[in-house]
Amino acid sequence: MQKDWVLIYTTTNNNSAQIVKSVLGSEGINAVVVNKRDSMNLHLNNASVELYVKSNDCLLYTSDAADE
Repeated sequence: MQKDWVLIYTTTNNNSAQIVKSVLGSEGINAVVVNKRDSMNLHLNNASVELYVKSNDCLLYTSDAADE
């Protein structure tokens, strides 16, 4: 990933990552899902699915949450 992207969520469930991405998108925050699972060995549950946002969006969200 580029240096201005921040990892905000890690899971082993791709569907969970897609739901979080969708919620962020509805709030105007662009997110990227990086699926590190091997498609040939889905039975191995040790790989992760990661969700990244731009660092300025991460700061925006945390400052908005602090204001509430």
